[in-house]
Amino acid sequence: MESYVVHLQARSQSRIPVSNGYCLYASLCTFTRETPLDDFFHPSTEGRKSFSLSPILRGDFEAERGEKDLVFAPGGEAVFRIAFVHNHEGRAFASMLEHIRGKTIRIGNAGTFTVLNTALPGEHPLAISTNQEDLIFGETPDVVGFNFVSPAGFKRKGKQYFLPLPELIYGDLLRKWRLFFDPNAWPDLECLLPDLEYVHYRVESRAVRLCKDRILRGFEGNVEFANFSKKNEKARRALVALGGLAFFTGVGYKTTQGMGQVLPFFGG
Repeated sequence: MESYVVHLQARSQSRIPVSNGYCLYASLCTFTRETPLDDFFHPSTEGRKSFSLSPILRGDFEAERGEKDLVFAPGGEAVFRIAFVHNHEGRAFASMLEHIRGKTIRIGNAGTFTVLNTALPGEHPLAISTNQEDLIFGETPDVVGFNFVSPAGFKRKGKQYFLPLPELIYGDLLRKWRLFFDPNAWPDLECLLPDLEYVHYRVESRAVRLCKDRILRGFEGNVEFANFSKKNEKARRALVALGGLAFFTGVGYKTTQGMGQVLPFFGG
């Protein structure tokens, strides 16, 4: 698992929506057409896409809460983060970006940026590398927290859910772990998730507008869960591993289009 931070520079006065992940994703799809990454960016279902993508943010990587537009003056710095479950896919993408350095990328109808450079794992605090073994066999703190820096939401039986419930957050991450790594991982974990205790939460609902004025709803903010008793070491390790996975896969729907971006943290 690897993540990369891409640095951009506004070519002119640019105004883009704060929830611009869909526009960014569409631009990247354009660049990858007729390349070896074409099939990777265009699989049949989103759930099988083994990457997540943040919206474009300001150069200090500070997310802007709310639904207002982002305005960049000419020469203003912008960034986005993209994370991959499989290293070879991430490296292929980083190689492609190297070929388009200095070229223009258009975000939506009003944002035009030059691709400056890409921070590889180890070159930026949010560009990192790990693997599933390190996530499973690392330390097992008492608290697992999630900083949702872009709106996260879930869909069940055709309805949108945007509450930070442990069975929704961890259920989504468990499904992704089984999809990408081990289909038989932690078979009894689902029944334990509703028993997780909240340590703290502070979230706000957000509406994300996609193409054709389609609206998806989510929440942003911080959520902290108390880990299981030390008597259940296997479950504790599962929660920590899944928390670490969230950094690379995101949580919920439309994580390839800027939603559900997570910075996990641990304590206790």
